[in-house]
Amino acid sequence: MREEFKLFSLLTQYPSDLILAGSPEIVSAAGNLPPGAVRSQLTGFLAWWCATPPEELRALYIQTFELSAGTTLNLTYHRYGDGKERGAALLRLKRRLGDAGYSLDTGELPDYLPLLLEFAAVSPAGLDLVGEQRAPLEAVRLRLEGMRHAWAALFQAIAGALPPLTAEQKEETAAILQRGVSENQGSPKGRRSSRRPAGEFRVPGAW
Repeated sequence: MREEFKLFSLLTQYPSDLILAGSPEIVSAAGNLPPGAVRSQLTGFLAWWCATPPEELRALYIQTFELSAGTTLNLTYHRYGDGKERGAALLRLKRRLGDAGYSLDTGELPDYLPLLLEFAAVSPAGLDLVGEQRAPLEAVRLRLEGMRHAWAALFQAIAGALPPLTAEQKEETAAILQRGVSENQGSPKGRRSSRRPAGEFRVPGAW
């Protein structure tokens, strides 16, 4: 199992009581990752995450990832907005997950980043799916960095654990950033609240 991706999945989810209660295990697992930039960025993020009062952490999460279209964790939204093309992309992604043995019964849309990261922790097919969303993921990272946002360090760690961007992915990222979200303000349609117990994702072989 790619433990760093399991950690990424947990830390991109809403910081519920259950997730926060597991913070000692999360910190320990991060400290056991191989030395390097990913571990350094992740442990730096965790120092802030663990020290921040839960209600402050939750309010910031909601404002950033649930109420802001520019940093939504439903990655196909960055490509298509809420148009018909997005519906077709979600259907294709759901089929890909099913073909890879993933039972999508969590109530989340199949482009939800924590879901994809947890699948990537246990399956090369999951890593492929994350790679296919690389440009939207990079756009979120760059927007967070531009905001000097505390969660930017986590997204830097995620980027560091993935292969470098290709020229095509860099071009698409630039197009997403240039297009912006002015025509699609607010959170994407169809997003269920992520305030549910951790571990609900049914991925065989995860912690």
